[in-house]
Amino acid sequence: MARILVVDDNKLIRFVVSGDLNALGHEVATAADGPSALLSFKERKPDVVILDYNMPGASGTEVLRQMRSLPEGADIPVIFLSGTPSLEIMSNASEDLPFSCFLEKPVNSAKLKEAIERLLAPQPPTPAALPAAPVKPPQAQTAPCPACRGENPTGARFCLNCGKPMGTLKCPKCQTELPAGAKFCFSCGEKLAG
Repeated sequence: MARILVVDDNKLIRFVVSGDLNALGHEVATAADGPSALLSFKERKPDVVILDYNMPGASGTEVLRQMRSLPEGADIPVIFLSGTPSLEIMSNASEDLPFSCFLEKPVNSAKLKEAIERLLAPQPPTPAALPAAPVKPPQAQTAPCPACRGENPTGARFCLNCGKPMGTLKCPKCQTELPAGAKFCFSCGEKLAG
């Protein structure tokens, strides 16, 4: 299978992600910070890098920039991991610093497996006359907050600016208006679908 480098300052995240990847048959190396990530990257020459976006010291973007400057790092698939909303990552990533995809923490094992399989799938050959285009970060979809009109990632339950619910729903039993994402009605205790 593939050689994968997992870089995260959180030991538990490294343990869980590397465990999932080992279970899939991949050879996994881990690093807790930027300098050890770069050293491991040069020594192990991974097929995929999974990189924490927010790390103390060298951030994920700084580590990626250094990896991309190496001959062996120009085209390596990189998955950013973060608890930060993906809208922030998409807006902070520049066209000269492409990455392959983004996964939100806590990492969903099925989504991780799907991303790895997609990145490792054979790609159709590009004609020699045409240079391969770099992968650009996808444009994030946004929705305005009904209270403050601030932009938020589509599907956000609460506004990142004012903290108010992004939408409401009604309890089917008592018709009480509830914040989007509520699991139970606060008035009658009815369990809500979804």
